[in-house]
Amino acid sequence: MTATAPHAHETVASSVARPRFFAAARAIAWRHLYKWITVPANFLPTFMFPLIFFTGFAGALGRIGDVPGFNYPANYTTWIFVFSLLQTCLFGGLATGFTIAGDFQSGFARRLMLAVADRRSILVGYVMSTFVRAAIMSAIVTGVAAIAGLEVLGSIPELAAMYLLALSLSICGTLWAAGVMFRARDPQIAPAMQIPMFIAIFLAPVYVPLDLLTG
Repeated sequence: MTATAPHAHETVASSVARPRFFAAARAIAWRHLYKWITVPANFLPTFMFPLIFFTGFAGALGRIGDVPGFNYPANYTTWIFVFSLLQTCLFGGLATGFTIAGDFQSGFARRLMLAVADRRSILVGYVMSTFVRAAIMSAIVTGVAAIAGLEVLGSIPELAAMYLLALSLSICGTLWAAGVMFRARDPQIAPAMQIPMFIAIFLAPVYVPLDLLTG
């Protein structure tokens, strides 16, 4: 009897804590999404910047599709769309870092850490909101690309894998930004979480096929 009592107590405690964990995560996710939708300063930059890049490359470099050696069955808009999609989701994850920075600056993050029973629910809530936001932004970017002449060549499983990769990248961006902000707890450190991502994006050899980059 004495051996099973602690185990029974742990089982009851875990069954009670689990709903509280997800309730706290859902509340944090809903607050993040509400602030993102209702504040234009948060909503517009997260997908306007990737859209500007997409329209810029698709418009200015659209004739690259006619260059000899561009052995791609679709047009250049389709070629650059995948990179723009990944970029959009990654920036969405980084934008979560700015939300966390704002919460620390206002003091809300510290109160939140004292209010929740398990602080991991805070991170889960931010990740949940980023996943939903990335799905919305992916739909917007796909619609713009379709208007610009996107050609769909892949099968349904291939398209699902592409969008799953994009959403996974948004989660990676969120975890990176959250790790930096939770570690520093200082909004002034925000540029430090952006620089590695910008370097990786702008130095990525994705704008033309590798054969054309060699000259």
